[in-house]
Amino acid sequence: MFLCHTQEKRSLILEYLIPIAIIVFVGFPHGAVDGVLILLAAGRSWRRAVALFAGYLFVGLGTAGIWISEPVIGLLLLIALSVYHFGRLDTVSSLELPLRTLRGLALGALPVVVISQIHQTEVEYLFQIITNRDVGFLVGALEVMTMAWAALIVWLATVRKVFSWGQLFEISAVSCVLLILPPLWGFAFYFCAIHSFRHVRNVKNSISTVSKNDWIVVWGLTILSALLVLVGLTWFNNGGLYKGLIQSTFIVLASLTMPHMVLIDGFRILEKLDRGRIYRDN
Repeated sequence: MFLCHTQEKRSLILEYLIPIAIIVFVGFPHGAVDGVLILLAAGRSWRRAVALFAGYLFVGLGTAGIWISEPVIGLLLLIALSVYHFGRLDTVSSLELPLRTLRGLALGALPVVVISQIHQTEVEYLFQIITNRDVGFLVGALEVMTMAWAALIVWLATVRKVFSWGQLFEISAVSCVLLILPPLWGFAFYFCAIHSFRHVRNVKNSISTVSKNDWIVVWGLTILSALLVLVGLTWFNNGGLYKGLIQSTFIVLASLTMPHMVLIDGFRILEKLDRGRIYRDN
């Protein structure tokens, strides 16, 4: 009995706790870079910096409020935002090609579609943990989305021919990795190794130098985000440590994703940095 309990513990750590830790400490820092970007946008005006941080916090708290009151809507919002945001970043290097919006939807939906359909039972279980609700209809909706996504991929690749061979190889390779890995590991892989890596690379291209203070801001906000996840454990009692940790992590992730998108995709701060409209010494 003790041996079974120990094996179950190890299984929970391997399947849930380790990928959650990777998401928080490897994936969250790419969003924490927003603090550096906000300071750049504010220039030397601390009032502007405070106003921007306050707006960022307001959007994040509003998102958390939606999730706490209507968790299924919160999950749908996170999925939709992620698809759009992933797709925007995945098409940054191919702006000269047509149909960016559709290409972005096809590429951004890839991790959602592949993970949810290949690991349907496990994903439904994770959705139930995250929302503490029945999510059968959401799983069905994702099946419909998968058919539309597959048709879109085929149309873009064969009829419009807007994907390069490199992009088609990436779609295939990433799909294979997500097929093999368990759901949380698959999300951690995509979120950290692909999305976060690309975002940090774009930021480095937009910021000529990264100072010691910049690193302090990034890791300070990352630690703060991790603490928010731990605080969430005291709020969400979902029948076990690992369940509460999963729920808390994804609520914090959603709360950070919305203001992050406003800054990156709405305000388009990286594009403004590239065009020289925001300077470190302004």
